[in-house]
Order: sequence, then structure tokens, then C-alpha cells
Amino acid sequence: MSRPPDFEPEVADFDDRPRELSSRGRVWFTVAWCSFLAASVATMVFFAIVDPAPYAGAAPDDGPARMTLYGVGFFFFWAICAAAAALTAFMLTTATPASRTCRDGAAGRSRN
Repeated sequence: MSRPPDFEPEVADFDDRPRELSSRGRVWFTVAWCSFLAASVATMVFFAIVDPAPYAGAAPDDGPARMTLYGVGFFFFWAICAAAAALTAFMLTTATPASRTCRDGAAGRSRN
């Protein structure tokens, strides 16, 4: 298949480089990743000590029920860790009243 002689390929309006995340996107991905790692460790430590089968009424040799309980436990720990990480991220990105007052006070003054 040949191209007509006057054919010019369209120039793309975008770069081939991957786009950077916004600062908000980076914060949320950081919260998700850190909470995932913390939940993984919490799940391993918790279930190394506690066997969930007797508490849920599952038979000790019932593999699928036990795996379901491990999964539910992991997502519980992930939710708790995500809430803690999100609260930390919120507090780190929120200005304190003293810094807001200083910025507002400095902006309101005129230079002579």
C-alpha cells in the first residue's frame, strides 16, 4: 500500500514521555503504597500469632475459609493503615495557624 505523494503524517500534540503525576496524585499513591506495606507486615505478624479459623467457626483443615479470613484481615489492616497514612499526609500538607497568620500578615503590609 503506497501513500499519496502529498501525504504528510500528522504531528502529535504530545510528547512520548510519560506524564508526571500531580502533587496530589503523588501524595495519594504514596499513602496507598506505604499503607499496603504496613498492612502486609501487620498481617504477617498478626496471623503468625493468631489462627483465625477457631474464631470464625471454620474447620481447622478448611483451606478456602482460612484464606478468605486472611484476605479479610489484610484488607482490614490496609484500611486502618491507609486511614493513618492519609491523616498524616493531610496534617503534613495543611498549614498551621501560625504560618497562615505570618503569610497573611506579611502580604498585607506595604513596603515604604
